[in-house]
Amino acid sequence: MRRRMKSKCALGRILLFMLLFLWIGLDAYGADGDPVSAPPGVIAIVNGKEITLAQIQEMIRSSGQSDTPQLRATYKNQLIVQELLRQEALKDSSLENRPEVKKAIEQAKEAASLQVYLREHVKPEPVTDEMVKKAFRGDLEKLGRYEYKVRMIQVGDDELGARLITRLKNGADFSELARLYSLASNRDQRGDMGWVNVKLPVRDEVEQSLPLPIAREIARLKPGQFSTSVVKWNDTRLLLKLEDIRLTAIPSYDDVKEKIRQNLEGQAWNKAVMTLAQQLAKNAKIAQ
Repeated sequence: MRRRMKSKCALGRILLFMLLFLWIGLDAYGADGDPVSAPPGVIAIVNGKEITLAQIQEMIRSSGQSDTPQLRATYKNQLIVQELLRQEALKDSSLENRPEVKKAIEQAKEAASLQVYLREHVKPEPVTDEMVKKAFRGDLEKLGRYEYKVRMIQVGDDELGARLITRLKNGADFSELARLYSLASNRDQRGDMGWVNVKLPVRDEVEQSLPLPIAREIARLKPGQFSTSVVKWNDTRLLLKLEDIRLTAIPSYDDVKEKIRQNLEGQAWNKAVMTLAQQLAKNAKIAQ
């Protein structure tokens, strides 16, 4: 296990050094230092292998990030590094006979076949402009008048939560405790949840953008205050601190319509996949 971890770390360092090297010196030049002369749509050539603009665009689309020159350059250099390593790996013909390589090839074939099958057989309901507008209106109805700047600490049990509350009462810094003890993915951001919206009053029948126990606790706190008991939601245990309050900034329809459309298209796709799976299951023999 230790040897495997060391090899992964070494590979990570190699990739990092190669990427930095490419950023510094090979961004627009071939290996011999001459400017690349490439056909239309080709943004780099690595030992005769073309890297295309279409590959970059697909990576950006899959990432969900905004298309910027900086992101294009990052992905281009990433593909160059991958191609250099791929070409070097192919020189060792023994690799293709290794069990892990054969398994990876088989898994890649299965994944590609599945993607093509889904693309040809899944027919999601089209998302219309009216559906987007309706979803936008629904989102606005869920918004409260105020937004709350909140930090959180996720703990594994009530005992640790109680100990941390005692330390907070004695003057400990909430953000530092979040960094040290939180189980949440935002621990490196010291528990920062950003600005969240809570619609007042918090009642069971009022739909919130947050789970009700969390929304209730945020609404109870005043700026600078923190939870004096562990907030429980399902199996999750939290401590919260309210840092600030501001009026909710209402987004314009034009600013959010594409994001809403993408969300609705994703939901329609998932629904269509589940419908297809249910149809297939009716004629299948499934043992569990």
